[in-house]
Amino acid sequence: MSAARRARRGLVELDATARAALVRAGARGGVVHAAASLVVVGLGTAGAVELPRGLHDPDAPARVAAALGAVELTGEPGPGGTGVLAMGALPFDPDAPGALAIPSLLCAWDPAGTDAWATAIARDGEPPVDVVGAVAAAAAQVAPLAPIPGARGTEARPEPAAFEAAVAACVARLRAGDAQKVVLARSVTGCAAGSVDAAAVADALHALDPACDLYAVAAPRGRFVGASPELVVAVSDGAVCAHPLAGTVALGDGDDDARVAWLLASEKNRAEHAVVVEDLVARLAPLCDALHAASAPSVVRLSTNARLGTWVDGKLLGPRDASTAIGALAALHPTAAVGGVPRDVARRLIDELEIAPRGLWAGPVGWVDADGTATWTLALRGVTLLDEAFEVFGGAGIVAASDPRDELDETEEKLRSVLRVLGV
Repeated sequence: MSAARRARRGLVELDATARAALVRAGARGGVVHAAASLVVVGLGTAGAVELPRGLHDPDAPARVAAALGAVELTGEPGPGGTGVLAMGALPFDPDAPGALAIPSLLCAWDPAGTDAWATAIARDGEPPVDVVGAVAAAAAQVAPLAPIPGARGTEARPEPAAFEAAVAACVARLRAGDAQKVVLARSVTGCAAGSVDAAAVADALHALDPACDLYAVAAPRGRFVGASPELVVAVSDGAVCAHPLAGTVALGDGDDDARVAWLLASEKNRAEHAVVVEDLVARLAPLCDALHAASAPSVVRLSTNARLGTWVDGKLLGPRDASTAIGALAALHPTAAVGGVPRDVARRLIDELEIAPRGLWAGPVGWVDADGTATWTLALRGVTLLDEAFEVFGGAGIVAASDPRDELDETEEKLRSVLRVLGV
């Protein structure tokens, strides 16, 4: 991106109808990340930050910071996350090539507030964009949500028996001392009875679990949309927080309170969760001058399951810019919640035992600005859409005490939590 690029930010009026229209437009052809405190919608493309060697490339933080620093931001002062952003999703494999988009038009607002902000990047040599007019044009005549057609057929990869065999093989390796935990995933591919509206699927998934972060991004083929409960890392003014989840129980088939009590008391689930938190703290601590993890996990209830979660917060060392925030993300991804411990051994076992490439599933999805304000969510509970075709992933954390049938059931429940909106 040329250093001559200029962006202008302004306060805009966005009623509920306009906000919903912008989210639909972003879900279909832009980037959306909607959290409880801030919704950001990116439309158009002013540039891209290419990461040809992935997130673990030592040059990745500087690449992102340089791309954002090359755009001069003027206009109304606004909160973090409302200026020039690098947005998108990166692959689960941190060494795989990826890219983040720098939208030419960004709209951002606090869902509980009345203020909304828009930032527009002008083309080289052109006068500043009319921010208010650009937002009004983007929100106008956005088609309503289309009905989601039912599925015509699905295929699981691997089939249940093969997945149980993979879990059994993994358990044997864990009991031999190869690793403490490995997350194994499986997928369901299918075909709908007609083209699927990415905005409608995103809206349906978010409606089932409104506390989850809604996301919608371009995939290598098609669109990737979902609603995730898990925060990888957020940074604001140097403060950093993470909320790893691990340990799961299904809900909805009986006394949910009793199931939650069982989860809290489950030695196997608490041990699995502790491994995840300890690994995250060990990776984040060298980057902080203070770091604290809650002494005990709490329960996160979703529509189909409950999970153990622990808040971790601290203060990052280094400059308050995008390179520091991306450095923290690179240190944490992939977390033990979706990879395993030790990280390198778990990744080798995943490559050996899984048959479906994960792609963007379980990678980070979110955004970062030049000042280092950032929010990155795990890309879970999502679906990749391409016309009539779809693919959904679900995973389970395997430890030495795991039972293959129980882990299969966990993946089935997680898959169903997404497939149900597709009529499966």
